[in-house]
Amino acid sequence: MFTKCVLHYGQGFDELRFGMINMPVNLILMVVVSLITEELDQETQDMVDAIRVPKGKAAVLAADH
Repeated sequence: MFTKCVLHYGQGFDELRFGMINMPVNLILMVVVSLITEELDQETQDMVDAIRVPKGKAAVLAADH
């Protein structure tokens, strides 16, 4: 509610125009941040991969890869 009031009355943007402006800005920022930050160590990458795979599919994925 607060965001809608500020955007509509404060800056003259409705939600659609605000989203259209911020989508490319967010994409550019995402790329810049991913290029600036260093890659995670292998232990952390393995932990993230283990969290992403549901327990029931671990055996199936291990067999396929």
